Parts: sequence; C-alpha cells; structure tokens
Amino acid sequence: MPWKRNALRHSFISYRLGIVKDVGQVALEAGNSASMIFKHYRQIVTETAAKEWFGILPPKRDGADIIPMPPASCETTPEQTAEAQTAIATARIDA
Repeated sequence: MPWKRNALRHSFISYRLGIVKDVGQVALEAGNSASMIFKHYRQIVTETAAKEWFGILPPKRDGADIIPMPPASCETTPEQTAEAQTAIATARIDA
C-alpha cells in the first residue's frame, strides 16, 4: 500500500478537529490557516473516532528494549558527540 503524502498531517488535523471543534485552535497547532484547513484537510470525523485514533498506542512492554536517552540540553560535550557518532556508525554497519 503506497504511503500518501502528508497522510499523518491530514489525519492529525481531521481527528483533532473531531475533538476540539475549533478550526482556529487546530490551525494554530498545525501551523496552518483556518481557510487552508477548510480547503484541504477538513473531513467529518466523530469525537468517538478521534479519541480512538489518538488512543492508538504501542503494546506495553517490560522496557527491556527501550534505550534511555539523556535529557536534551543546549550544549553537547565532546564525549557526547563522540558517543553519538559511534552509535550512528555502528547502526550503519549493523543495517
């Protein structure tokens, strides 16, 4: 099945409208104008369907396959840069 361009963006806007019912708010959240949403993105979505769409979550796991990430900061130490470069290189080799 081919992936449609901006599929998640279209879905977010349509389903978000189903929940908040405020085009102005959704336009602000999506970085778009209200007229653009009415023209291109707006589809009739029920609040129930919207809550189901936003409720889709990955299966719960014990966390064994989750790699902890350090908190984001504005500054990166040379050690962090080297670790990131090593991780990227390793990922390319393993792929």
